[in-house]
Amino acid sequence: MMGSVDFARPGQAQEAWNKLKVEHTWQRSYSKRQCFLGSMQVSKQDSEHLLDTVAQNMNRFGSLTFGQLSDHFDWYDPERAWVKITTLALSEYAYYDESDTGFWPSVCDRLNLENTRGVQKCFRDILKRGFDQLNVVKASKTIAMFPLFGYRVAFHSKI
Repeated sequence: MMGSVDFARPGQAQEAWNKLKVEHTWQRSYSKRQCFLGSMQVSKQDSEHLLDTVAQNMNRFGSLTFGQLSDHFDWYDPERAWVKITTLALSEYAYYDESDTGFWPSVCDRLNLENTRGVQKCFRDILKRGFDQLNVVKASKTIAMFPLFGYRVAFHSKI
């Protein structure tokens, strides 16, 4: 798995994303009809490391908005690998989450962030862009899918 990743250091987020090699897994999973986020064969330990990375990078800000994060991180990461990493981390958290408190309180607690509407909106904005970048589409009818943040999502290959 990746070491400490600072989204504000040139190339680090993209290098970390490339090391994850999850896009190849999506392609393989898609052909087996196991094509949903949260089933990326990312171990619980690696999922925890992704969450640590997101927490480390998000906790440097007093409040979170997508615009603020984009203004800061896109300068160093024009390919927006930070968005893909954050999307994968949240998706894997949803897959492994066993809390009784619900997703938002649980993930915000895990990331050491206050559970506010603003934080939720920021993460929803990241997820929308992450889904676009990763070619994940909103699906009305799916098999073996799980709801993620109000979306039923499936990987869609452009090939």
